[in-house]
Formats: sequence, structure tokens, C-alpha cells
Amino acid sequence: VGTLIYVIGGFDNAGNSVNTMDIYNPQTNSWSAGPSMQTRRDNPGSAVINGLIYVVGGRTRDADGTTVVNTLNSVEVFNPATGTWAGAASMPTGRRTMAVGVINGKLIAMGGESGPGSTAFAQNEQYDPTTNSWTSLAPMPTGRHGMAYGVIDGKVYTAAGGPTAGSAFINVVEIYTP
Repeated sequence: VGTLIYVIGGFDNAGNSVNTMDIYNPQTNSWSAGPSMQTRRDNPGSAVINGLIYVVGGRTRDADGTTVVNTLNSVEVFNPATGTWAGAASMPTGRRTMAVGVINGKLIAMGGESGPGSTAFAQNEQYDPTTNSWTSLAPMPTGRHGMAYGVIDGKVYTAAGGPTAGSAFINVVEIYTP
């Protein structure tokens, strides 16, 4: 956002999910701590809309490998101008390692881990910050998690990823056009 890079959530050295925020300033080559999220989470998705940082989904895990919450559906919004966090409407599908992009000022969350029977989700959902609401969109043809993704010319491109939880991989490229 602006000239700063925000690193939010993840794992600590012991393997615990964290709720921390670190802010990198490339102009001064320095790091500073920002305010923490409400929820510890690793593997969330994130996007910037109108200068606000949206952090969606993820998982909460302890260092001993115990999963406290397998798939979070909560959404937290950080306002860099005020330095404050706020909640937003929860995702219909709790998940982690999903593709997240922004098209026409709306957040798109696609796929993710871990669905029923350790499958990857095919769900494709859109968040509208003006109404604080989610809408279901056409599902991905191939449900998967951990994919490479990007938004180009108003389309979400997804490549590779895994159809099941863990280290399963496929060679698929798909394009979502709203």
C-alpha cells in the first residue's frame, strides 16, 4: 500500500500461527511492527481495495501441529491511514491457500484447502466492500489449492496447484472471466 510492504500472519519460528504484522519500508530498508490482527492465521489470502488491506481465511495451528481451526472464514480489514483493524462479513466458505484477486473493486476468492475428505475447494466467491457482502460465482472447473494466480485485464488466471490436501499437484491453467 503506497510505498510500504505489509507482511501479515504466517508462522513463527516454533510453528505457531501468528496474528502479527510487519511493515517494510524499501526507501529506508527498515522494518517496523504494526498492530496485530484479532485472529492468529497462516495461509490466508489478501488483497488491497481502495487503500485497505483485506485478510481472508487461513488456518490457526499450534507449534505441536495441533490444528485449532482448520479453515477460517473470517475476514479482517486493516486501514493503514488509521492503523486500525476491523471485521468484515465472513466468507461463505472457510479455506486456506486460495487464490485471491481484485476485479472491479471486488475481492475474488477461488479454490483453497481443505474441503470435505481433504479435497480442494472449487468455490469461487466475491466480496463487495460497498455492501459488506459475499456472492457465490461460477465454481472453478478444477478445485485446487496452492495455485499460482494473478489478475490480468479483469480476468483471474490460475495455474497448477493441488486437488487434494497436502503435496498433490496438477498441471492445469484456467481463466475466470466475470
